[in-house]
Amino acid sequence: MFGAEIITDPRKGGDLLIQSLSCLPDSLKRECILLVIGKGGEIVSDAVGIATVNLGYVSEEHNKATAYSAADLFVFRLETIIYH
Repeated sequence: MFGAEIITDPRKGGDLLIQSLSCLPDSLKRECILLVIGKGGEIVSDAVGIATVNLGYVSEEHNKATAYSAADLFVFRLETIIYH
């Protein structure tokens, strides 16, 4: 599962998700289903060749909770900025 308000927002790491998923072997891609929450999820599904369920923007908290509970794995980008 991957979620961002807007998938193409560079701060959210959609580009890194596409890059990472593209490296998976085809045999594993055929076994996966990617759940995407946020605007622009079709970009991910078109780019990586993995079956994808695009929920679009989800505002209802109950629906968000249901989506998160359906996931076996959640992908989250974390970038550390070190200030000197």
